[in-house]
Amino acid sequence: MSQSPATHIAFADETNYNRGSYPGIALVSLARVEAGRMKAELAHLLTSCAVPEFKWEKLHSAKRRFAAMRLIEYTIEQALAGALRVDVLTWDLGDGRHRVPKPDRIANLQRMYFHLFHNVLRLRWPDEVVWQLRPDEHSALAWQEIHQYLEQHNTAVSAEATRLPITGADLSYRKTFHIKDIVPCQSDHEPLVQLADLFVGMGSYSRAHYAQYPVWQQGHKTGQLSLLGREGDLSHRDRERWQVIDALYQQCKLKKLGVSLSSQAGLRTHNPQFPINFWWYVPQHQADKAPSRP
Repeated sequence: MSQSPATHIAFADETNYNRGSYPGIALVSLARVEAGRMKAELAHLLTSCAVPEFKWEKLHSAKRRFAAMRLIEYTIEQALAGALRVDVLTWDLGDGRHRVPKPDRIANLQRMYFHLFHNVLRLRWPDEVVWQLRPDEHSALAWQEIHQYLEQHNTAVSAEATRLPITGADLSYRKTFHIKDIVPCQSDHEPLVQLADLFVGMGSYSRAHYAQYPVWQQGHKTGQLSLLGREGDLSHRDRERWQVIDALYQQCKLKKLGVSLSSQAGLRTHNPQFPINFWWYVPQHQADKAPSRP
């Protein structure tokens, strides 16, 4: 791994890696000098909302919806100021890449982390940046094993990387991504991981349940969900979540951040240069297949 001092830090969380239709990973990346300030400001924001820890899975009340909207406002403000990025990668378990016998969901999740690291740490930040990674400790991945993997000889790392649809002369983590260390952290003590949890939750949910959005829109406009033929599809939790996702979309639209929702049936950013980036992984070529268990 890199021996230079870390200059930047990235916080990661994932959702639905082994269930549902659209798993996802979110990476919140920023300069280390900004991390202390943002952590304090986010902690204060959550305290003011009487929410000790934000989790997308617990978004089923007005109080947590209000907290989510405050987090979104804060994130967009910081992103527009150039202080952070939020990149959300989701993939479709029903596409050709994932229709393999005995799919290995953990190995596939690891590969998706590879893609996210490559596209964010390497391509969206300057070359000289040195990273610290702070994933949620409840990740499905054994990060200590990955840590050891990164410490292996370059040729071993490169040999593994050649099986991935990532091109480049040197695919070793140490040289390509400049990662100094990986330390899983407790999400209840790290608001920036909670921010990743919110955004990956929105990205995955907006794709998996998009059919609900037009129903919610109509009912929200008229205030007459009971008159809609499909009102049974919308639980109280669904309505709270769509209100949050729509708030994100409307703010991104207002700020010209390039995030679409209705046109793609889910949150998606077509230009990855934007600092709020919802990226849909699609198979790169016919040989791009998800890994299988023996």
